[in-house]
Amino acid sequence: MKAFPSSLRKFKIPTRLSFGYTLLFTSIVIFADLVLYSQTYTLVTNSIDRELQLSNKGIVNQIHSTVQASIRNHLKAIAESNLHIIRYNYKRYQQGEITESEARRISSQQLATQKIGLTGYPYAVDSNGIIQVHPKEKLIHADLTQYPFIQKQMKNKTGYIEYEWKNPGEKVKRKKALYMTYFEPWDWIISASSYRDEFKSLVNIEDFKKSILSIKFGETGYCYVFDTKGEIVIHPFITGNFYDQVDSNGTAFVKEMIQRKSGTIYYTWKNPQDNSHREKLVVFQYIPEYDWIISSSTYVEEFNQPLTSITIINFIFLGLTILLILLATTPLSRSIVSPLQRMMNTLKQASKGDLTIRINDDKNAKDELFQLATYFNQFMSKLEKTNSEITKETNERITAQESLLTSNKKLENLNQHLEKRVELRTYDLKRSLEKLTAMQNKLVETEKMAALGNLVTGVAHEINTPLGTAMTGMSFLQESIANLNKLVLNGKATKNCFEEFITETGTSSELISINLSKVSNLIKRFKTLSMSENGHQLSKFNLLETVSNTINSLSVNRENINFEIEIDPNQYINSYEQSFYQIFQELIMNSLHHAFSDNEKGLITITCKIDNEAVNIIYSDNGIGIPPSFTQSIFEPFVTSKRISGNSGLGLHFIYILITQKLQGNIELNTEHKHEGFKVLITLPLSILAPNTKG
Repeated sequence: MKAFPSSLRKFKIPTRLSFGYTLLFTSIVIFADLVLYSQTYTLVTNSIDRELQLSNKGIVNQIHSTVQASIRNHLKAIAESNLHIIRYNYKRYQQGEITESEARRISSQQLATQKIGLTGYPYAVDSNGIIQVHPKEKLIHADLTQYPFIQKQMKNKTGYIEYEWKNPGEKVKRKKALYMTYFEPWDWIISASSYRDEFKSLVNIEDFKKSILSIKFGETGYCYVFDTKGEIVIHPFITGNFYDQVDSNGTAFVKEMIQRKSGTIYYTWKNPQDNSHREKLVVFQYIPEYDWIISSSTYVEEFNQPLTSITIINFIFLGLTILLILLATTPLSRSIVSPLQRMMNTLKQASKGDLTIRINDDKNAKDELFQLATYFNQFMSKLEKTNSEITKETNERITAQESLLTSNKKLENLNQHLEKRVELRTYDLKRSLEKLTAMQNKLVETEKMAALGNLVTGVAHEINTPLGTAMTGMSFLQESIANLNKLVLNGKATKNCFEEFITETGTSSELISINLSKVSNLIKRFKTLSMSENGHQLSKFNLLETVSNTINSLSVNRENINFEIEIDPNQYINSYEQSFYQIFQELIMNSLHHAFSDNEKGLITITCKIDNEAVNIIYSDNGIGIPPSFTQSIFEPFVTSKRISGNSGLGLHFIYILITQKLQGNIELNTEHKHEGFKVLITLPLSILAPNTKG
């Protein structure tokens, strides 16, 4: 092969410079574009993150402010209500109905029996810091002037105070709040106090829901709130529980947010109006007082829009720049095309299998083409040597293949041995499964014992309170008898002493009778939960008449409470009619006690539909609904939101026992619309309730 013409080699330096400049300029432009994109991305991301953080902080402050006002107003209402009670007793004393000591004692008893929340209580101190009324008798007349909050009460006498307090038996202090009023005739500072962490139920989400949903980020970003159980508190599109929600990539982002409590997370999400999932950036923060996670979210594509525009402009600029450089370097490129074409022809012959071909180069030339020819010749020499080695290796592989056939026969023998090992392993797994089943049975028994312990604890709590009050009245009665006996023995008994004795014993006897009646009624009501009672008999009855008779037997204000009954008047069933009376009676009384406030107009709806498989009864009211914290335990014994009003919490549990055990059916709470009243679905099998026609 002839050497390249020297006329072509004179373009050696321009060729190197043109390609070098092209590469250098392109690299600088690309690097600058990357730096600009990185800085812009960091700036936009930090700005969005800061905006989301500020939004979360504002929402948290708004929630705290709302709850602060709720706590203050609630305690104020209790304190002022107790002030009215004391004024009423004092007025009775002024009118001569009772003595002043009796007015003080009655007022003290009425305050001492109250509870605020779970562990809060009212009390009274005088302007000298001495306790006058307290649920714990050993603290009465105790001097508490060493405590700063008592000093504030002594000074202000009325108003709101926040402080920390630790009751006897507790290990750490807890935040507490009180509201106080002042009754001057007795120098009583009347306080209503409770722990702040027990006021979650006072939060009215509607107070701040609208303002939270009005916050927007970009075009479609928004805020939402949920608790650590995955229950949606505030969301513009969804309700219910989304604890097990995963995104389009399978990421359980809800569980991750609950586990981390606070931070930043990316996941994909599809809103009802979207056609597909979009990547989302969420900044979330945990509020431990209410067990809520506040989340502010925006979509990545919306805050990346400026970056996308900048990137497109940069790529257009880069493309135009490269095009201009290519047009400028084309004349220089042509100067090396011809020698390269001849070199390509040589490579073509080598590709056909001629490994002996070489390029005859001009050894006086030291440019890039000469170096390329040298490298080609070296490559072909190595390729020729390698081809010889491959031929030799192929022959060796044939020999190895024959050895492999022999090894396969040995492998078959090993497989047969492996089958026996699998059988042994299967037997071991079967034994392990049997052990696991035994452990599961033991766990079920353990859970039963735990449920029994909770039941015993609830019974003890419900009975202890009236019994304690009755014992207190009995002690007071015994003390009055002893005092009168002492006066009689000493000859100091007067008519006033006997009148005072009769008044005190009458009050104590009434208190003892009322509380013992509460215990008796509770025990009678609890006995009805026993399935051993067989007083109910199977009978054929009209379901509509049974429901109507139940409503008529109750004291219901028909001006405020309306009933809508949707039951076929010709529908007769064979079942335990008395059980149906009890079920509908308990449901209606539950609505009257919990769903509607005084003089509030309400609606109770009862519908019944029978298909080929079961009897379906739907009971609902349009009251205030069930608090979210009670939805999981609503059918358990002693669960009630109005224990302070005298409710024992056995009504819905009694219904549950009747339906699931005696009637062999099922009852479940409808939680799809949490703030739209109370609704239960009752399903009874046709094997127990067979529909019949009247005849």
